[in-house]
Amino acid sequence: MGSLHEFWKDEVKKILEHYGFDVKKEYPLQSGERIDVAGWCNREKPWRGKSVAVEIEKTSPLEKDVDKLRRSGFDLKFVVRFTMKELPAEFGDVIIVYPARSFENILRLMLKVPPTYPMSPRLSEALIQEPKPQRLAELLESLGLGDLTPKVEDALLKLYLAHPYGLSVRVGRQRPSGVIEFTETSDIEPQVRSILYGLELASELAARGTYETGRVWELYLTDRGLEFGREVLLLRLRERDALLKSLIKDFNPKLIFAACIGFGTEVRKDRAEIATGIEEDPYLSSLDDAFFKSEHEPSDKKRLLEKFHISEPLHLYACYLANLPAIRRTISSYYERLLDAGLAEKISRYEFGDVITTSPEMIEAMLRQVLESGLPDNEEVRMLNKIALVWRLRKGDYRIGEIEFLDLLASHGIGIDELKEELNALNKRKATSKYMDKAGEKPFIVVDEGRLKEYILNKLKEVEASAMGTKA
Repeated sequence: MGSLHEFWKDEVKKILEHYGFDVKKEYPLQSGERIDVAGWCNREKPWRGKSVAVEIEKTSPLEKDVDKLRRSGFDLKFVVRFTMKELPAEFGDVIIVYPARSFENILRLMLKVPPTYPMSPRLSEALIQEPKPQRLAELLESLGLGDLTPKVEDALLKLYLAHPYGLSVRVGRQRPSGVIEFTETSDIEPQVRSILYGLELASELAARGTYETGRVWELYLTDRGLEFGREVLLLRLRERDALLKSLIKDFNPKLIFAACIGFGTEVRKDRAEIATGIEEDPYLSSLDDAFFKSEHEPSDKKRLLEKFHISEPLHLYACYLANLPAIRRTISSYYERLLDAGLAEKISRYEFGDVITTSPEMIEAMLRQVLESGLPDNEEVRMLNKIALVWRLRKGDYRIGEIEFLDLLASHGIGIDELKEELNALNKRKATSKYMDKAGEKPFIVVDEGRLKEYILNKLKEVEASAMGTKA
C-alpha cells in the first residue's frame, strides 16, 4: 500500500498542476497533522481562487481522514480510495473517490471544467514515428522479386489495415460424398502469399466455421509482418497526405472527430441494421449502444484518448454523436471513401456483416488534421451528454450519494444543477418527477415513458440536425 500511496500522491500532484494549481505534498495544518496533497489556484482560470485538499488511502481509518479534511478549511476535499466498501460518495462536503482513476473526472466536475479542456498528459505527445527508410524495400529488392515487390507491399498494407482481424484465404466444405472441397477466397495471389510465408511475415489460421457450414482459413500478419505493414502504411500516408486532406475537407470536421473518437479503427452496422424485427427506436437504442461501447474501449482507442488528452465527457459526446442514425450513415460513407483510397479494408464478420477497418495510425493522422479546425462547442457537448445522462438514469439503477452515481455525472461532465434543470423541464411535461435530492434514492422516477421518449427523441434529432448542418 505504501508504494501505491506514494504513486498516487505524485499522480494527484501532476493532475492539480495541469489545472493551474500550486501544489504541496505533506502540507502541514495548524493542528500538526498533514494533508497528503494540497493545491491553490492563483492563475487565470475559471476556477481561480479555489483550493483543493486530497487524502489518499493508506492505513488510517476513513473517518479520521474525513475529519482532518473537514477541519482543513479547503474548498474542495477528496479522499482517494483503493478498496471498495459500502461507502457513500460524500461525507458532508468531503468527496470519496473510487476507483482512484476517477479522481481527475470528479475534480473536473467540481471545478466545472469545460469538456474541451484537455486532460492531463499521460503519454508522449510525439508525432507518428517516421518509418525506417527503405527497410522493407531493401529486403524485397535483395530477393530479386521483380514486379512482385509492389504486390507484396500491397498485401502487407491490406493485412495491416485489417489487423487484428484476418483476411479470408479459402473456405473448405464437405460434399455429400464426404470429400472436402476448398474454394479460394483471397485476392492476394498465391505467389505473394508464398513470399509472405517464406519471410515469416504472415501465417494461416483455421479461424471459424465447420466443414458442414464452411470452414474458413484466414491470413494474419506475424509480429514481424506487423512491423513491415506499419512501414508501408506510414509511407502511403506520407504519399497521400494531400488526398487525405481533401477527403477531410469534403466532410464536416465535427463528424470526422466523432468518427475518430466514437468509432476509431472500425465501423460496422448497428444492431438495427443487422437484426430483423427490432422494435427499439434507432435513436434511443443508439444511446445505450454508445454507452456500452464507451465502457469497453479497445487498447488502441484508450491510447488515442490519452495521447490527445481527450476528456471523458468529450469522449462520450463523440460516441453518442457518432451512433446517431443519420450521422452513422454519413461516417460510414467516409470510411467507404477511405476504402476506395486504399487506406481502409473491408472484411466480412458473420456476426456483424461487413466491417470496414483501418489502422490506429490512420485515425491519428485524421484526428491531427481535423483538430486544426477546433473542437466541438462546449455547450453542444453538454446538451447531448445531458440528454444521454437522463436516458441512462431512467432505469433507476443509480442512487443519489453513491460513488457510482457521482462517477456517472463526472464522466458526462454534468453537475447536479444541470441535471435538475433538465428534470424540471421534463417534469413540466409530466414525463418525470423533479430531482429527488435525497441520499439513497433514485435521482428521479419516470411518470410517463412515452413523453420521456418523445422528449429525448426530439432532442437527439435536434442535435443530429445541428451537427449535419440541416434543419430538424
